[in-house]
Amino acid sequence: MSTSGAALKPPHDTYPSSFPPVSQEQSTSLATIRSRIETDVVPATFTPPEKELAKQWLDDACLRRYLVAHKGNVEAAVKGLKETVVWRKEYKVSSIRADEVKSEAVSGCNYFNGFDRAGRPIIYLKKKATSENPELNVRLLVYTIETAIKAMPQGIEKLHIIMDFTLYTRANSPPLHISRLTLSILQNHYPERLGRCHMVNAPWVFSLFWNMFSPFVDPITREKIKFVTLTKGKAKEGEKSPILEDVEEGMLEVEYGGKNGFVYDHDAYWRGASEAALI
Repeated sequence: MSTSGAALKPPHDTYPSSFPPVSQEQSTSLATIRSRIETDVVPATFTPPEKELAKQWLDDACLRRYLVAHKGNVEAAVKGLKETVVWRKEYKVSSIRADEVKSEAVSGCNYFNGFDRAGRPIIYLKKKATSENPELNVRLLVYTIETAIKAMPQGIEKLHIIMDFTLYTRANSPPLHISRLTLSILQNHYPERLGRCHMVNAPWVFSLFWNMFSPFVDPITREKIKFVTLTKGKAKEGEKSPILEDVEEGMLEVEYGGKNGFVYDHDAYWRGASEAALI
């Protein structure tokens, strides 16, 4: 554990993979995708350093995630990979630094702290005041995801998101275009990265829409999302938080029913992240 009090290093070095063994069919498809990286995935207009950076990101696990996300369709996976390679360059993902997103991060609205029982890094998204710079808040989310990915122990490729709507109001809700941008980035550029999402104290309208549309959502994705109502870390008086099914008490923050007394302090947190070589 770092000096910030945040759990930024996993309790174990390795965990069982969240993906089943690669099948013969997948192996053939992955070989085909890899053979097309130079011609169909990385644009010829990229500079040599940009090409090298893209190829480093295009490791075997990355190719498999896109292949799985596109239901084994090689052409769709190649198209998705190229779109993300271009987005990562244009969005300057590898160039985001802590100082750039500090004005949004300082409130503690978005950070990584701890690992669940499966070894997945936990990202806390806490609705607070209205963001003064919604676009920068999206960059903070991307930065947090990238930081959590760096901290993943061997065998882990997925994330655990705890999205807290306790302080959500119509007044502090993000603009519609920001919500769409966020959803697009998560769906298109981080496929097969979500392992679990707990929606804490979501407004009734969220639950209503989910109940209406969840039958049309992929069953695997639907199973990953859980709605939780908590009051001071408990579902009901005397009951444990349902989040503890996925997260040990010592890792889960107190307000969600755990025993991790972490309180966000921006300078201390980022000092700890630096010490853990995550930023």
